[in-house]
Order: sequence, then structure tokens, then C-alpha cells
Amino acid sequence: MHKKQLPLYAAYVMDNHGKLFSAALRQFGSWAKALVAAGVTRKPRTRKLYKGRLSLLNALSDVLEWHTVENMPQALKLEATHYFGSLKRAVTALRKQRNRLPGWNRRKITTVLSRLHRSKESLAYARARRDVPGLVSAAGSLQISSAARRL
Repeated sequence: MHKKQLPLYAAYVMDNHGKLFSAALRQFGSWAKALVAAGVTRKPRTRKLYKGRLSLLNALSDVLEWHTVENMPQALKLEATHYFGSLKRAVTALRKQRNRLPGWNRRKITTVLSRLHRSKESLAYARARRDVPGLVSAAGSLQISSAARRL
């Protein structure tokens, strides 16, 4: 499956390769341990870095604003490969869904701010906090993560 660049997350394997998943559980105790035994990963994932595919796509979108595919963090590359089969497939999925991703990312924040500015609406903090609190909160957390990235 890894050589064919198929997704390796447990839900995909359960749905599409049920017998393989059951055999891996019997033989190794968990799907993560089976991936380690097969040499696909070095150690079992202790926790998810993202809350699923859409969360991963949001993070990928933010990283690609600042970095090239070659310079992105290794953890993000590994998660993208895990969920989509390859980094190339993850980037392709991002391009297809970029405008329909749930939640906030850097691109959505700048798009909404540009739209508000063009329509000559007030961008004062108090008014924005009252009218579009999700935008203010997302922009604030994005500012914090950008500051942390510079450290």
C-alpha cells in the first residue's frame, strides 16, 4: 500500500482493506505497530497532530503560504503522506478544496479582511469583535502562531 501511495490511516484501511486490517490487529495488536513492523514508519504515532484530513489541509495551506513543498516541516510531510498516500496527493487535494475548507486559515482571513475593506466597512477592533468574532479570534491566534514561528 505504501509503494502504491495509498492512504495508510486506519479508517481508510478498515473501509477498503478490512481483511488486512483485521490480520494486522491480530498479528501486531494495533495498526500503528503493523506500520512500524512493515518499515513504513519508525515508531507508532502517539497522538494525532491534526484533527483529521480537513485540519491537515488547513495546516498545509498555511505552511505553503510561507514555505515551498521541499522546506515544509517534516511532521507535516509525514502526516500528509499518512492521510493521503503522498505529499503530492495532499497538495492536489488542497488545490481542489481550498475554497471549501472549514475553519480559518491565513488565506480566508486575508480574503475576508479585503472584502470588508473594499465594502468600506469599519475594521475597528471593537466593531469587528462584535460583528465577526470568529475572524478576530482566528486572526489573533494566527498572529500568535506567526510570532512563535519567528522565535
